[in-house]
Amino acid sequence: MASYEIEGGRVLQFLDEKWKPPGSCPVCRKLGWNVSDTLFEVREYHKGGLVVGGSTVPFIMATCGNCGYTLFFNAIVAGIVERPGGKEGGHE
Repeated sequence: MASYEIEGGRVLQFLDEKWKPPGSCPVCRKLGWNVSDTLFEVREYHKGGLVVGGSTVPFIMATCGNCGYTLFFNAIVAGIVERPGGKEGGHE
């Protein structure tokens, strides 16, 4: 199954609006983040079992280019993925 590729401009616009300076890594204090162009997901926990059709949450991944510390941003809140039921993310 192919991954869900995202429009980089929309992601960067969201991060520019929300991520306040200095924007350095909380671990190594360096600047320089790599933002993935692919979405990742987290699924509900079911005691280690996989539930087919279970709910998941899509995330945008940003990784520090120096130490590898990784941040995840909810792609629905960022407006990259529609909310279940067809509404775009962000504030209502």
